[in-house]
Amino acid sequence: MLISIVTATYNRAATLPTLYASIAAQGIDVEWVVVDDGSTDETPELMADLTSSAPFPIRHVSQPNRGKHTAVNRGVPLARGELVALVDSDDELVPGGMARLLARWNEIPSTRRDGFFGVVGRCVDDDGRRIGDDFPGPAPVDCSWHDAVYIHRATGDRSGLLRADVLRAHPFPEPTGQNYVFEGMVWREIGCRYLTRYVDDPLVQVHTSGSDRLSHRKTEQMRRPVLQHYSAMLTKDLAWFRHAPSMFLRAAVQYSRCSLGERIPLRRQFADLSGPARILWASALPLGTLLWLQDQRSSPARSR
Repeated sequence: MLISIVTATYNRAATLPTLYASIAAQGIDVEWVVVDDGSTDETPELMADLTSSAPFPIRHVSQPNRGKHTAVNRGVPLARGELVALVDSDDELVPGGMARLLARWNEIPSTRRDGFFGVVGRCVDDDGRRIGDDFPGPAPVDCSWHDAVYIHRATGDRSGLLRADVLRAHPFPEPTGQNYVFEGMVWREIGCRYLTRYVDDPLVQVHTSGSDRLSHRKTEQMRRPVLQHYSAMLTKDLAWFRHAPSMFLRAAVQYSRCSLGERIPLRRQFADLSGPARILWASALPLGTLLWLQDQRSSPARSR
């Protein structure tokens, strides 16, 4: 079975050769779809060299810089494999990871696979240690995205083999002027229709260095994506409140904090929610306001 690896990249000429080498070492039928999101380094020349010499097909396209989510939206339709792995351009595949996850996918009876989005494994850090908490009980666990997040508390980076047809039917939203979208915005919609098989097998080694990683971005750069993320939690996921009340209280705090940062009036914040979400918002508003005031005091514009 052909597996398509889709990678969105921006100015990662220094790390792409490591990912390329890890793909070449997998020993299974793969192709690599690389979408260059407006790089200004040597990425075009590097990809031309790799494409001409690779032992597997490489499809390389470029677009103006519009964000990873738009690059993924362009890359997934180009994938020819039945299953897709979304792998960041500064990470790499662990040895044998693709074959192990493919075997896990094949363990799902063929009569049930139409109800599954894919099989998702663990990520490991620079030292090879698994990231995030284990699921309670033995793996594998078959459940929706919502159950994985709110009941099983599947924290930490995870990556897997995902059905290309489902990904094509659920593209990332592309809000005007926003260069990042949380992946959960898509996984949430898919989780309403499909199960995912979660396993402990590692697939991706995540490298945590680099100034362009999310943890290094300024608060104001992430405010709109964070607001979008927590708004979706409060408007779409409240059925899981009893399983993770602290997560929803945090969402309400961040919703008010980011809404104030985006200059959204209180009356609109209230109107955009409904029912119990409005109660959560009201109870979290004092803390959200305090955090917003702290953001104001620490912003570069104010410090000048």
